Amino acid sequence: MGKYILKRLVHSLITLCIVITIVLLLLRKMPIEGYFNNYEKMSQTQINVTLQKLGLKDPAPVQVASISASLQRETSALPTNTAADTRSRRSLRRRRRSP
Repeated sequence: MGKYILKRLVHSLITLCIVITIVLLLLRKMPIEGYFNNYEKMSQTQINVTLQKLGLKDPAPVQVASISASLQRETSALPTNTAADTRSRRSLRRRRRSP
């Protein structure tokens, strides 16, 4: 049973990485106007500076690596075991035990 779950988790992670990569590559094909609200009023220098800050001038592998690294940082910062989670788990266990 554990082997099956591990296999499914690995396949899920691989699929997730492939989907994220495809989405990021498709975002690179998006017109530049889509990143700005007032594209017509901006100079070319302002556009280039903003695109550089967003990391959109970097090569595709660098963008994918930076996005995945930021996702890992954000998910590792999430609380994993709060008091509310513990209380809800306990109440669920009680409900399962009671007939």
